[in-house]
Amino acid sequence: AFENTAIWFGAYYKNKLIGCLRVIPNAAEVSRYLALSIKPNSVETNRMCIAKEHRRSLVIALMTLKGFFYCIKNGYTTVYGTVAPKTVGRLLRLGWQRTGVEFKYEASDPETCVLLSLSITKIGVTLYILRSILDLAKRNIRRY
Repeated sequence: AFENTAIWFGAYYKNKLIGCLRVIPNAAEVSRYLALSIKPNSVETNRMCIAKEHRRSLVIALMTLKGFFYCIKNGYTTVYGTVAPKTVGRLLRLGWQRTGVEFKYEASDPETCVLLSLSITKIGVTLYILRSILDLAKRNIRRY
């Protein structure tokens, strides 16, 4: 799906939308809110959401892989991600780096977002880890 500033990826189960991921070329969203020096050829990912009953399935890994493949195919060199503080540790283990930036999109937001970055050179490591997780999950996941 498309909008003026972003591309949305969706995951469906039985014709019902169960997950989405927003990818914004040139990190246009975060650079509107922050006076940051965003690297050229960058992309921002945010607003990944998975329906509660599907969070233990492969959907999260598959949505992430789809986003990464889009970035590689389109020649992006850096991926920025705005994430909730509770997810930072998991992403750091996958090769993401802290930028030192935390912010709220709006003053009324209940919690801050943490801005992370990932170099395309590290995406290969991340994809290897994700593929390993997928292989393990395929062996252990209960089928729908």
